[in-house]
Amino acid sequence: MPKKLIVERVIKTEDQALSDKDRSTLIDKRNKQLKFLLVSYVPLAMILLYVFIDGLSVAFRKKFPLPDHEINEEDIKNFNLTAPWVCGGFFLILTIFFIHYYFQSAAPFIKDVKVNKKQLVFINPETTDMSVFNKYYLTTPIFKKQQLAISKEGFYSISTNQPVIMEIAPNSLEILRITSGGKEIGFY
Repeated sequence: MPKKLIVERVIKTEDQALSDKDRSTLIDKRNKQLKFLLVSYVPLAMILLYVFIDGLSVAFRKKFPLPDHEINEEDIKNFNLTAPWVCGGFFLILTIFFIHYYFQSAAPFIKDVKVNKKQLVFINPETTDMSVFNKYYLTTPIFKKQQLAISKEGFYSISTNQPVIMEIAPNSLEILRITSGGKEIGFY
């Protein structure tokens, strides 16, 4: 059982192979995460490269509302001395941040697709009715998603006598499906 589950709320767990639909859902989520990483990392790295290569013209443009400054040999020497350190430091910080973000977001989905297993978690249904606000919640055993918004029809189809079955991906803890009494419950 994954360490990110609250054991007291779980009745039992089973492993099953991913269905084609579940596999494609995980692949889509993985691709979205990788796309976000590339679309945000590459432009920032290119800006650092541009500043490193053509930094003096960036620093002393005439478009800035600063007094005009004539670039002399001392400015070029100081820039050539500090630019590699500053750009290298920012590049290192940027790379470490995005590697950390990759391991938090996309890597669990990649692992789930590679392992090709899902986990069925049987739980006692604990629901919260907030019909005044048109919100209905199911308490889950996942630490980061302890309250899950479900549909109104799904809320009223949950029987307190039968366990709710949550199908989750074991590494990313992505909820694939929730069923109660053979009926699928919609969630958000």
